[in-house]
Amino acid sequence: MLAKCIEKYVEIREMQYDIDYNNQHNINDGITNNNDIFNAYNNNDLVELNSHNELLNKETDIFRFDINNEINQKMELLVDEMIDVCIKSNDIKEALGVALDARRLDKVEYIIANAENKIEILAHSINNEKHINMNKSFRNEYFKLLVNLYLSLSEEELKTEYINLCECLYYIDDYKKVAEILLKLLHNYHLMAYQISFDLVDFENKIFLRNILGQIKENLIQNKAYYFGEEYFVTTPQEENNDADNKENESNAITNEQQDENNNEKEDKDNNDGKNPEHNDDNNKPNDNLTNDEPTYNNNDDKAINDGNDNDNNNNNNINNNNNNNIVEDVLKYISKKHIFYNKMKKLLYILTGKVTGNLYIEFLHRNNHADLILLDTYKNIVDSRSSITHHGIVIAHALMQTGTTCDVFLRSNIEWLSKAINWAKFSATASLGVVYKGHVNESFMVLSTHLPYNDVSTEIANNINVGLAPSGVYSEGGSLYALGLIHANYNTNDKKVKNYLMSQLKSNMNDEVLQHGCCLGLGLVCLGDSNDENTYDELKAILYSDSAVAGESAAYAIGLLKLGSGDDKCIDELLAYAHDTQHEKITRACSISLGFVMFQREREADSLIEELVSDKDAIIRYGGMFAIAMAYCGLSNCNKHIIKKLLHFSVSDVSDDVRRAAVIALGFVLCNSPNQVPKFLNLLIESYNPHVRYGAALALGIACSATANEEAINMLMPLLTDTTDFVRQSAFISLGLIFQQSNEHCNPNFKKYKEEIMKILSDKHEDIIAKFGAIVSAGLLDICGRNAISTFFTRRGNIIRPQAAAGFCLFSQLWYWFPLIHMISLTFMPTCLIGLTEDLKVPKNFSILSTSNNQNFDYPSFLSKEKTQEKKETVTAVLSTTAKRKTLKLKKQKNDSKITKERTAQDDNSSVLSDGKSMKNLEILSTAATIGQSSHVSHAESVEGSANDENSHDHAQDGSNISNVQKGKKSEAKSKSGANENSNNNTVDMKNPCRVIKMQEKYIEYIPNSRYIPVLPTRKSGFIMLNDITPLEPSECIEINFEETSKKEAPPFEPFSWKEEN
Repeated sequence: MLAKCIEKYVEIREMQYDIDYNNQHNINDGITNNNDIFNAYNNNDLVELNSHNELLNKETDIFRFDINNEINQKMELLVDEMIDVCIKSNDIKEALGVALDARRLDKVEYIIANAENKIEILAHSINNEKHINMNKSFRNEYFKLLVNLYLSLSEEELKTEYINLCECLYYIDDYKKVAEILLKLLHNYHLMAYQISFDLVDFENKIFLRNILGQIKENLIQNKAYYFGEEYFVTTPQEENNDADNKENESNAITNEQQDENNNEKEDKDNNDGKNPEHNDDNNKPNDNLTNDEPTYNNNDDKAINDGNDNDNNNNNNINNNNNNNIVEDVLKYISKKHIFYNKMKKLLYILTGKVTGNLYIEFLHRNNHADLILLDTYKNIVDSRSSITHHGIVIAHALMQTGTTCDVFLRSNIEWLSKAINWAKFSATASLGVVYKGHVNESFMVLSTHLPYNDVSTEIANNINVGLAPSGVYSEGGSLYALGLIHANYNTNDKKVKNYLMSQLKSNMNDEVLQHGCCLGLGLVCLGDSNDENTYDELKAILYSDSAVAGESAAYAIGLLKLGSGDDKCIDELLAYAHDTQHEKITRACSISLGFVMFQREREADSLIEELVSDKDAIIRYGGMFAIAMAYCGLSNCNKHIIKKLLHFSVSDVSDDVRRAAVIALGFVLCNSPNQVPKFLNLLIESYNPHVRYGAALALGIACSATANEEAINMLMPLLTDTTDFVRQSAFISLGLIFQQSNEHCNPNFKKYKEEIMKILSDKHEDIIAKFGAIVSAGLLDICGRNAISTFFTRRGNIIRPQAAAGFCLFSQLWYWFPLIHMISLTFMPTCLIGLTEDLKVPKNFSILSTSNNQNFDYPSFLSKEKTQEKKETVTAVLSTTAKRKTLKLKKQKNDSKITKERTAQDDNSSVLSDGKSMKNLEILSTAATIGQSSHVSHAESVEGSANDENSHDHAQDGSNISNVQKGKKSEAKSKSGANENSNNNTVDMKNPCRVIKMQEKYIEYIPNSRYIPVLPTRKSGFIMLNDITPLEPSECIEINFEETSKKEAPPFEPFSWKEEN
């Protein structure tokens, strides 16, 4: 009875909050009146959504608008008393849950303020936010409250909580306060400033990062006396020699600074009216121990917290109008190179641009690459070489396996096989290079130089990097532009140079739809989420309006990526209008899906658009409406049960199979925050008579439960591997590839069955080609990034959805219509690593961690081995056709002349031994060669060069043996290392930095006590960990990462001389 009372009280409070919010903001989200609002929370299935229903009016009379009536007041008193009892009995989390569900922020503040373990409760409130039933408006108010609670802590308490404070500030988009905290921490706790910066980059929000960089620049300008004051300089002998040059640079910077200050003087006066630039607010003292010589910032904390979004446009324009290609250098102009904090500031800026993260990921993935090239070789040999679809699937699988590793040995070793790709398959094969070299932003043009369009724009770029260009075909050129976008997606570096290049290509190839297709996709990826870039929007819109089906489709997708999550009304109106006007289904579908991108996580703001889309008479637009729901409510299932009901309704009632399929897939997006609940919603749909519904249910399971090894989902998918419909089998394979990521044969017995089923279906000549394609792609998804990453919606801490990941999953699910969009799933990949960094951003090799469980579940999956089959073939003695005849003659002659018979028998035996010995000798040579040429990288070019061009040739067998021996050596080496590192109890493993740490392994990770390197956040067990070196003067072997752009300087011209001929 008490539980029912609390449940009803929560419903009424939630209803009242929504009514007040809608009335306050004049929101019309499709709900006609307050009765319908109440009915949305009513669990009685007999009550219909009709404001004229008599039953509805009767049942809601005592509750309607009546939160202050006698019954409800008594319930509220009862709940308040229960909260007090929970606080006294230290059941804080239970009381906090009730207060949050009831929208009682006053009680939330009261509970946290009176908790004994206040810091622990605050961290719990942030980490479990995705499981709390709250909408967007209440979520913003909730995090503003948490910010105020954090700022009320003492400096000692706040020292380790800055990272949680900045996360709360990220939720409310208060980049100004984040920039202020980073600059203050840089003076007295720079390692924490670096750690926070790595976490901010992990959110993958380019606009937020650029706003922080812009605010740092403004703060440097405001405190020019400090950052150019000679009393804060550090002078070295080398700097003294260059003193004149430094003074000249500083004077130029000050001149530029003064000009910028004059330009922004009026704006600064308006924004800082009534503020004292020399003092901070006395109520907020997160840095009380700072010295008086440190800079001050003109930010009012309360206003920043309450109005964090008010000045976004001003700051964005300030950053976007920056003509300097290098953001870091532009900010560093406002601090002297001699300043004591110059180097720290430079490192902070490089982290915020994403350069350090990208380079470290590439280094980690390359060093730990465990992709199984024998697997690809086997697939290539057993499938029908005449099928372009399976050929395309193997190319895609290779790209997924080698994502970010920069290893394309398989392609280089099979040039002749790869050349079979023609037309759009060639486009996709070239684009796959962008996946392989993902994040290799400094060398992107160098990598793709042989494929870029052969025109004046590319020639100018090629001359700058000293490479040559040659015509490569329009499909290869278009794919290279797409690849350029895939390389630079998710990174906040070098995008202006790439964007300008793609814009130039777009303008110079107005009549070639293949180049336009690749260019638009690349441009959308490079400008992903950059919603203020109106010039790019106008160019893409011009391509869209050209009414070319191929180019218009990619332009629509690019517009959606550009405006991701912006809620731009103008963009929505234009996309929706053109979706109705065009006669091309491709463009209509792309425009409809892009509307969902624009409304990403806008929740109720998207309801009116969603209603318009799902009620349209055109099935393609209704199809887009399903994905609009998926994106607008992505990961927000806890407080939007009505959305789940709506999707379930369309999945069984719509007349179009495409819409029904999309509705079921959309459930995977909405429920991604609670993957354990997904099988319960889909257990009936996956057994539907309609194959399109089964397809969607299987893919939804894979998307929502990716990398979880969810046993219930696996048991639902395994029977679909033998479904009667080919595309259902395709979906089941792909989903299992996602779910089994970073699993092995020890985790789940179905893992081995799944791998065997892939080989079986590829070997079956009568199997449908679409199912084979799905099996091959699933093998690539299983081993993404060399088996060192997972596909996920969430950040590493698991409580914030990455916008790029959601867009990547959405575009990947369009593989039904367009295979090249499969490459978009690379946006969802997140390496599972632990990388310790010193204050110099170096990776110390002598830093180790302990895994207290030597569990086989954490190992890499075993490699595919050819040794057994090879051994059987190699042990068979070669028998000549004349041997039997000779033996018969020997037996006949044995009676007459035993001596001759013995000699001949001896000769025959020797010839037999020689032939066996010859083969064994060859095997020994191969084995020795493989051992000598073995590299620390399984898929290193020198180890597998020349692999598998002709399966019937002797070279093919030799290369296959080389690969097998390399992988065998790799495994034996790993075993010997692990054996040497294991403690005597065989239960603890010493793992060297950087190392692979999967999600379920984190709880077993411990830091070695009394170690030289102490982590700044001892509770962090994965990702980037800043380390405090307690003995910095001792030598240490480190991996140095070059995060500065390196451009090759041209050789100086020869000095003039006169030529004299010698007589």
